[in-house]
Amino acid sequence: MTAAFVATRLRIETHYDQNAAYLQHWIDAMKADNRAVIKAASMAQAACDWMFETAGELERPNAAQIAA
Repeated sequence: MTAAFVATRLRIETHYDQNAAYLQHWIDAMKADNRAVIKAASMAQAACDWMFETAGELERPNAAQIAA
């Protein structure tokens, strides 16, 4: 989840090749603990925030910056 949050924040297009396995993992996790996704998402967001705070905000250059 952290990778997805970081990619979204940096506007990086992502492709997930193992979607079925990933979703099955969360289905199984939710059967064991119905709050598992919420807990994992909260921890993933905290990790994402920590990375950006530690590294400083990173921005992808826009088309005009690349052309210059």
